[in-house]
Amino acid sequence: MTDTVFDVAAANALLVEGFAPWVRATGITTDAVAPGAATLRIPFSDQLCRMGGIMSGQTLVAGADTAMVIAIAAQMGGLKKGLTTVDLTINYMRPITAADAVL
Repeated sequence: MTDTVFDVAAANALLVEGFAPWVRATGITTDAVAPGAATLRIPFSDQLCRMGGIMSGQTLVAGADTAMVIAIAAQMGGLKKGLTTVDLTINYMRPITAADAVL
């Protein structure tokens, strides 16, 4: 870990600068960061839902993957180089309907 401050503003700047436009199109933002941890939010939108008004799994997986990058950046005091996902597993506990996804 470094002494560089990586706060919510830095995390949100990283979302704008470092992620694909389609990820940013989810409206994802950072609620909180701490070394090795992050809480992100995807605002509920009909555009992110599949039939039945349920937020799509694709949206949730993208959010979880993005949250891990922000958590790693928080641990390192910023993102020094690009990261890529090498393994990802998700278990859905319940559908998200008419609510933000908090990751």
